[in-house]
Amino acid sequence: MRNFNDVYYKIKSSDCSDLLKMYKKDMLLKIFFTVLFIGFILLIYNLEIELVYKNLFLMSSIILFIILIRNFHLRSYSNLYKKYVISKIIENFDESFRFNPQYSISPSTYLDGDFEQHFDRYHSEDCILGKFNKTFPFEMGEVKTEVKYEDYDIEHHTLDRSYHTLFDGLFIKIKQDKVIPCTIYIRKKLLFSKSLFVPSNKTLNKKNIANTLFEEIDMDDSDFEKLYFVKTDNRILTMQIFTSSLLRYIVDFKTKYKIIPEITIKKEKIYLRFSINTTLFEPHPLKSPLSYSEVQRQYIFINSIMQICKDLIKNINEIEL
Repeated sequence: MRNFNDVYYKIKSSDCSDLLKMYKKDMLLKIFFTVLFIGFILLIYNLEIELVYKNLFLMSSIILFIILIRNFHLRSYSNLYKKYVISKIIENFDESFRFNPQYSISPSTYLDGDFEQHFDRYHSEDCILGKFNKTFPFEMGEVKTEVKYEDYDIEHHTLDRSYHTLFDGLFIKIKQDKVIPCTIYIRKKLLFSKSLFVPSNKTLNKKNIANTLFEEIDMDDSDFEKLYFVKTDNRILTMQIFTSSLLRYIVDFKTKYKIIPEITIKKEKIYLRFSINTTLFEPHPLKSPLSYSEVQRQYIFINSIMQICKDLIKNINEIEL
């Protein structure tokens, strides 16, 4: 694997003229919409409306506009950014890795990680496929799940329907060649409660059965304990896999990125998910797509995720069964 400066030089030295042209077009559109918005604000400000309502409307409009501008990208610009920047970063970590924006993680693969039992909407894109360490089948991609809420009248006619996001972020599946005779669930703690512990429906059909097979255990890091609870059917193997150095790396990852990864290990399969509120693998709303800091931001984030995967596989393969 090359260091970042080598990767950045490779990206900069390639012909990215199409990407830069589309970046300029994207920026011109943002400038155009900003001028229109300023004109709209001046028009509203000159209307004869009570000052309190006028200020509330203007403040809410400005906040909404900033959110829209930060998340607006021409689709063609986004696609070129992934082609010229993200794909080059991904290929650096493993020669077999390929970035495929159109490929999607299947719902069945996501469900097999036991993070959720049900959702009404599912979407996946921007996947990375390959062989981790040139050996283990690897899938990583963006996943979003939503659950449906409906209000009914007395005759059971639908009055209102809305969707609530269950998960929006990055999902990873690795199938390594060493079968571990245990199942491990690393789940983040929620405010005032623990997050949902979901045993596999294929093997366990009742929660009371799951509770007799799995025990909650304490780990060797007090900061990790504040973030997670751990359930497993094999305490010793769990402690061997989740070493103190790995626990500390996960805690530091959370501190740096404000993201709490969740993990499932079942026999030879490893599942990870990272709940991320911002869109992954997208260009910065204002910076040049080839700016040093912007490419470095993507590189460091992806490298941090890969390091967690590497440590998990390393620790598993060091266990003597």
